[in-house]
Amino acid sequence: MTEFKKILRYLIFALLIFSCQKNETPQFVARVDDQLVTPQEFADRYRFNPYLTGIKNQSEARKVALSALIAEKLLAAEANRQGFTNPESERWIEEHLREAMIEQLRRDSVEKEITVTDEELRREYRKALKKIRAKFYLCSDSLAAVQVAQRLKSGASGQQAVAGVRQKLIAVTQKEYAWPVENEHMEKLIYNLHEGEISPPQRVREGFLVAQVQKVTTVSKPSQQDFESRLPALRDHLLRRKIKARYTHFYRKQLVGRLGAVDWTVLSAALEKILPEIDFHQPKSATPFGQMKSLPDRIVELPENVLKNLARRVAVRFPSGKQWTVRQLFSRIKYGPYAFNYSDPEKFRKSFRDNVRLLLEHQAIYEMADELGYRENPQVVREAAMWNSYYTAQAFRYHLLSDLKTTEPPEKNRPEGDLTPLQEKRLQFMDEFLTSALSRHEVIINQKVFAEWTAPKTDMLVMKRHFAHRLIAPRLQPLTRLTRWQKQIDRLYRKYGIG
Repeated sequence: MTEFKKILRYLIFALLIFSCQKNETPQFVARVDDQLVTPQEFADRYRFNPYLTGIKNQSEARKVALSALIAEKLLAAEANRQGFTNPESERWIEEHLREAMIEQLRRDSVEKEITVTDEELRREYRKALKKIRAKFYLCSDSLAAVQVAQRLKSGASGQQAVAGVRQKLIAVTQKEYAWPVENEHMEKLIYNLHEGEISPPQRVREGFLVAQVQKVTTVSKPSQQDFESRLPALRDHLLRRKIKARYTHFYRKQLVGRLGAVDWTVLSAALEKILPEIDFHQPKSATPFGQMKSLPDRIVELPENVLKNLARRVAVRFPSGKQWTVRQLFSRIKYGPYAFNYSDPEKFRKSFRDNVRLLLEHQAIYEMADELGYRENPQVVREAAMWNSYYTAQAFRYHLLSDLKTTEPPEKNRPEGDLTPLQEKRLQFMDEFLTSALSRHEVIINQKVFAEWTAPKTDMLVMKRHFAHRLIAPRLQPLTRLTRWQKQIDRLYRKYGIG
């Protein structure tokens, strides 16, 4: 066992012992039988909920969120009571357990104890005050790039600098940069130059790059007040850079030896078979993230005659001896947090290859986390319980409503926003079902924790960033239209002194 694993095992064991000693009874906002709504879950589900943005009264929004969470836990409890199971939900629950383990190991081994000094913040602040316009010369070999750089330094114009090396010149571009520059290499290349200076040739993926800074503009006057107002953004930017650098080190030292080897010949052949099955002309409004969405079921479950026996071919071989077939790899990609670009076939191919590499990276981290006992990590257990109740409740709700039908024809001139007869019927059914379920299960609200909890701002942009590796967030649907349920919940709130 490596020294790294020994240290992590010790830390996990120590954390488990410490957490058990410090907090034998977990803190909760509400409890439905043995299901807890922890303060952390309540915060996550409240903050990343688009339905609460329209409720201006924060106290009312908190009650709406808690009501929906209690209903979710009740549906999950009823599903367990009735012995309801759903294989699809179980696959999603297992996937989110994997993600929780991956994220927790990444936090423990990569993100822990990263700090930013005042000197680093000041240095980054000086960059934030600048806007830089630069011209770039991309050459196919280093000698041509050296010639271009030398000619520019001697005062030659752009045309004169590239004379004689045009056959080795890939591109000449011009761009203006303002802080923050996401490309770290580009930031280092231009922000260390003064106006008129030329960089030495830099090796990049496409060739060799020479930069010429044309103009440096000061966007604001430096001051202590301005520095303090920018501090959160400066700190966040530097932390992300440091985390990225540490993750690169972690990847090289811990993951490379665990990565599966892809048979790209087999996988590319399978990819070409599925392309005719994909609609590349969908409107952007059809997908929540532009043209990015997950792999659809019909692609994952394509019949054998379409894939021409490729489905059973081995696509990935792991160092442990384990193998994935093409079908297994498609299934793993479907359930994982991977989005594909459906703009055109070429972009889809690229996103597919990128996602396969990311999947194998995640698989390596997951296997390491599993070996280190992360299934029992308190944070992982808490998050897994949240997703368990979420997916179980969603599947059980769909099961309950799937048989409901109405004989009434749809109204042609129904006002926009009004419910259809079937929607009304479903609401009435859920109103009665949840009200009845409330009497069959023990529901306790921790008034002290609920009263002291400070509601953070609901923010969709924060949600997308927090769940950056996920295609969905565990949203809550307000139940304010359920009149009987609302009366029972209000009575429950009064019982626990919640106004």
